[in-house]
Amino acid sequence: DGLAEGERSVVVIEAKTRLRKEYVKKFIEKLSRFRLAYPYHHHKDLYGAMTFIRADDEALLLAEHHGLFIIKASPPEVELVNNQGFKPTKIVT
Repeated sequence: DGLAEGERSVVVIEAKTRLRKEYVKKFIEKLSRFRLAYPYHHHKDLYGAMTFIRADDEALLLAEHHGLFIIKASPPEVELVNNQGFKPTKIVT
């Protein structure tokens, strides 16, 4: 749904109104194929982020477990809701 890129890294963003566990699993699968679809990003570190308005607790736990940035959108506010000490995981493909 979105892409944020810098010189050395790229963050792929998936947006959902309600974040569910199955959406997290599907997004992780998509991330594993990202470099096949966008080979010009092959030299950059790849990260994932999921943004949502509402979320199931299981989905939040799974997303954090896989090192995804978790972003809650409560317009007009946007908040990173990962636990303190969170370290994102580079996606290896």
